[in-house]
Amino acid sequence: MTRHGSNVIIIGLSCVISLLLFFQNPWLFTDLYSNSYAWFVDFSRTIFQSNTAYYAESILLPLIARITKISNSLLAYKYLCAVLTCLILPVFSWYSLKLLQNRVQVIIFILLFAFTFQYLEFYILGFPDPLTILLLGMAALSRKPFLVFILIFFAGLAHFSLALIGAIGIAMLFLFSPFIKKKLRISLAIASILGILIARTFLALWYFIFKYELISRLDFILNKGLGFFVERYQSNIAGFWLTPGIPFLLFYVLATGFFLYRRNYYFSIAAIFSIALAYFSVFITIDGLRIFAVTIVGAYILLMISFIQAITEKLKKID
Repeated sequence: MTRHGSNVIIIGLSCVISLLLFFQNPWLFTDLYSNSYAWFVDFSRTIFQSNTAYYAESILLPLIARITKISNSLLAYKYLCAVLTCLILPVFSWYSLKLLQNRVQVIIFILLFAFTFQYLEFYILGFPDPLTILLLGMAALSRKPFLVFILIFFAGLAHFSLALIGAIGIAMLFLFSPFIKKKLRISLAIASILGILIARTFLALWYFIFKYELISRLDFILNKGLGFFVERYQSNIAGFWLTPGIPFLLFYVLATGFFLYRRNYYFSIAAIFSIALAYFSVFITIDGLRIFAVTIVGAYILLMISFIQAITEKLKKID
């Protein structure tokens, strides 16, 4: 079989797995045909007018919906979110094929990611999460600094607050990656940070032009007060720590421990810091898994790809 044919089969496999996971969502049809999570559609219709809501920092998906007239219907908007969610695994598969050039490694990546990244099954339609996850994940799978810059920039427009956390994690793991040359590591890390900074500059210009006066997420946190978040945490401590699911946590601990054993200390510390940022994001918000998934996806992919490469390298030495 030709390489092209094998790649088509692998991407086809990822599509099948993605759809199987998508339809496992227990509240899919309830949410799809309800009026829940309609505020981004409402925002899309007024995107070129003055806005104050904190979620108006997420302009990319509502802008796409407005330009394509998808925002004329809440159901159509949710279908768009559904399509983007189903594309996550196939797109990551395609990018990993280009990166790894090894079909066995790619299949392992697809299966590991699908089994451990629970957002693919427990998503919520209506938020810009799938678009942000796609952009951050593609950035983590790219080794071209300009492309990383562009992808992080658009991720910042898709959901700035969460993309900021995600970009920091990506930059740190790029900087200390054991499988990327030092000069390229630095360039990729800089591109990640520049991408999110330019996104913030663009948003500031957008706010000025269209007279946005947003209630920031910081205002939301300060208004709620620390006690509110502590009380929520104490009401379900186990649920908080198990937000990403046991399979995710087992793999994260295994991979991080493996790199500690290999004495890739800075890379391991970067992975630990990234997941700490994701947990912090969950602590100061009220949306659990979707927040965790967006903020960790880039760092998680970098950790997983590096782990697969390291194990493959170790097995070759044994042979």
